[in-house]
Amino acid sequence: MTINLEEEIKKKLREVKNQEYGDYKTNFTVAANLWSMILRKKLKVKLSAHEVAMCMVLFKIMRTSENYKADSYLDASIYLDMAKELHKNIDKKE
Repeated sequence: MTINLEEEIKKKLREVKNQEYGDYKTNFTVAANLWSMILRKKLKVKLSAHEVAMCMVLFKIMRTSENYKADSYLDASIYLDMAKELHKNIDKKE
């Protein structure tokens, strides 16, 4: 049996962050609503939760351009996983 250490770390981090901040689906949905409200004069449509997750990926990528910090890459990877899960769920609903 092979253990993917990075996947195990990501799984544990997601559990810890979920306990600390709550469900990411709810949080990204709330953020999408708030960002859409703030940007309403500039947007043609409301943002979705998966778009918020993608913005968080870009934020982490921007941070990695400044200096190396391993957890920024790990965080970006986790946000990308979340964006994928949220986007997949949108496609299932349509």
